[in-house]
Amino acid sequence: MLEFLADLGRTSVSSLWLPLAAWTAVALVAEATLRVVRPRAELALPLRGAVLTALPLAVVAPQVLRWIAPDATTAVAAVVPVPTVTWLPEVAVGSPAPAVEA
Repeated sequence: MLEFLADLGRTSVSSLWLPLAAWTAVALVAEATLRVVRPRAELALPLRGAVLTALPLAVVAPQVLRWIAPDATTAVAAVVPVPTVTWLPEVAVGSPAPAVEA
């Protein structure tokens, strides 16, 4: 079961976690800017709504584009490097419990 979860995590890095990380960075910058500048509600509310809408679009748009234009996928893949993940071996820390003598 743990191996399945590890494989699921490895395969979902580029399709789920990278868009989520990019969206989080954009959302933090947008929110910090809005709090510093303090614009009127007519500007702040649509901007916050656009940032909230960007997350589902960032996750769904690559799969839709891959389905619509498969040739564009290979062109983009040739330009954008694929992130590599280095998995470190497990390390056991500590010592065995001492034997209790009676």
